[in-house]
This record gives sequence, C-alpha cells and structure tokens, in this order.
Amino acid sequence: MTDKIELVACDIDNTLPFENGRISENALSVAKSVMQNKINFCLASGRHLSDMTTLSENLDCFYIACDGALCMKGTHFVSEKAIPKETLGEIFSRTKASLLLYSLFNVYCFSDDESFISENRKRYKNFRVVKSREEIVESIYKTAFFTDNDSDPAIRYAVVNKKLWRVYNNDGWKEFVLYGTNKGTALKALMKELNVSEKNAAAFGDNINDMEMLKAVRHSFAVINAKNEVKRMCKYKTEDILNTLVSITEVGK
Repeated sequence: MTDKIELVACDIDNTLPFENGRISENALSVAKSVMQNKINFCLASGRHLSDMTTLSENLDCFYIACDGALCMKGTHFVSEKAIPKETLGEIFSRTKASLLLYSLFNVYCFSDDESFISENRKRYKNFRVVKSREEIVESIYKTAFFTDNDSDPAIRYAVVNKKLWRVYNNDGWKEFVLYGTNKGTALKALMKELNVSEKNAAAFGDNINDMEMLKAVRHSFAVINAKNEVKRMCKYKTEDILNTLVSITEVGK
C-alpha cells in the first residue's frame, strides 16, 4: 500500500478489542495516535450515539452511529437521515411488536411488556417509555422491533413500501433505518466534507452491515473473525487491527 491515508473508519463490535465492556485502553491509545498523525479517525457502529461515546470514553473523533443514519463530531452534523414522522406514525399504528426508537440523545420504548421495558431501562441511560408517536418530538434515526414475526404489519408495510431498510436481524431483534441509508452513505458524506478521495481512505469491519462502508474506500480491511462475505470483498485481511492501524499511519509520510 503506497497511498497516503487521510481518513480511517473503524467498526466497533467484534472489530476493535474490548476490555471491561469498553474499547480497550490500547485501542483508544492507537486511535489517538492515528489522529495525532493528522489522520481523521471515525468510529462506525449500529449502536446509539450515547453507547458509542461511552464505549470510547468520549474519544474526540467522528462518529457514524445508528448504521449510518448519523455522522457527526461534537455538535457538528456531517449527515443525518431521520425516519419521517409519517412513517413512524404508520409503524406505531400497525405494529404488534415491542419497539425501541433511537434519537440523538434518548432511546424511546413502545411496549406493553414490562419485562422488556425493565431490561432495556437497565441498558440505556436516557430511556423513556411512550404510548404514542406524538410523545416523541425529536428526530428518530433508527428503530428496533423485538419480535419473531417477520410478518408484523409494521415491518411488512415498511419493507414493501421501501420506507425502511433492514440492517440487523438476529435473536428476535429486527433493526431498521431510513431506506437507502447505511454506513457507506455516511462515510461518503464524511469523505466529501473532508475532501478525502477513496484512495486516501481505509476502513475496517467484520459484518454484513460494514460492507457498504468497506466498498466506499480503496483500502478495505477484514478483521480475522469477519464474516466470509466480508473477507471475500475486502482488499486486505488483518490478524492484528492495532498493528495494522499503526502501520498504515506511516504510509506516505
């Protein structure tokens, strides 16, 4: 690799090393070193923004949150793709599932299941239970249905009418963002703002929801535990992401 890297985007879960439920101190130190070398650094995740800043100890970098629905640094928005209120209204009126809805600062819960409410109240700091869409005044960037029923009327409506895009489906959770939104669209918006070309950008990931982000750059890296589909499409594979991050910051100096 001979291109000078000016931007690094990195997935969090199963891509960066963790310790004590957070991104490891070593990983955060490497990220800070990358930025000290005047390389833009971006953490990308399907997680809520507050989750990401907690895991990263408020690292002063760019964040792609909610699977690409938000891209920001500090109080500066690079891009945002909120779910229209009309679509949310249809979801509330049609769904039979328990719902979580992610805004910039809060996680809203729509459910009659007390155990579901209790479990998620423990997980999220800014957690609010609502009974209708009208109680939510903030923009919503992602919604998660908890149901084993793929035929839930709200899901069927959102998918058939191309209102929402499914980004995750496992263990009863079915997560959606605005149709056409993904980590790749957010990364492209960031690259445009920073005037960074694809040849000067690198990205690291492990899962299917990372693929559009990995396709957006010339230097795509699959970590050792990545899905086979991710490994096949990436230009490079790495067994040690932190050593690789250190190495690519030296290219073109």
